[in-house]
Amino acid sequence: MNIVVSKKDGLNTLEKRAVQAKIKDAPEEVCIILIDTSGSMTGFHEGEIKLNVVKQTVPELLKTKHIVLYGLAQFNSDASIVCQPTPSKGTVFTTIQGLSAAGGTQMDDGINLSINMLNTIDASHKRIILLSDGHPTCSHNQLVSVVKRCSGQGIKIDTIAFGDDAAEELLKWIAEVTNGVYQKANTRQQLTSVYKSLRFEERYLEHKTPIRVDRS
Repeated sequence: MNIVVSKKDGLNTLEKRAVQAKIKDAPEEVCIILIDTSGSMTGFHEGEIKLNVVKQTVPELLKTKHIVLYGLAQFNSDASIVCQPTPSKGTVFTTIQGLSAAGGTQMDDGINLSINMLNTIDASHKRIILLSDGHPTCSHNQLVSVVKRCSGQGIKIDTIAFGDDAAEELLKWIAEVTNGVYQKANTRQQLTSVYKSLRFEERYLEHKTPIRVDRS
């Protein structure tokens, strides 16, 4: 199931029904992969374009035998849905390959849109995995408000600081407030390891409490 829309306020009624109709088994988790696609993601780090590294390492996250629906959203000067939550890992992999980077870093819009996507489906666990390589261009108050909205709904945000210029303290705070996990990655190998550690099994089953890893 892959419905592509580009609006901040989430899904209309018909789209919500379409998403629900395609899900036959109750998922154990719905997870939104939220990726910073601002202009800085076209930059090089460790000799590779950052966005390309993200595209090639996200599949590590998808290797689970549990019933997890993955959706994909992006934020730059705006936020948009790339792929609705789906049990099809192939769909997620294919759609992520089409991402491109430009513009600002409206992180609050990305989180708000991800919450709206999660609210279309019932699941035992709801989570956002947020990756960013820079500092948000939205106001601090707007970001605080949307993070508190997330926390109030019991939605975890696992955060990844990618590269040397990421807003590490902010990403740590977002994870802390929402009972998420913060991790830092500076290389392809580290990012691969981070996504592997955020699989459903690692995140919920192997540890009774989240382990926060700071790869500084």
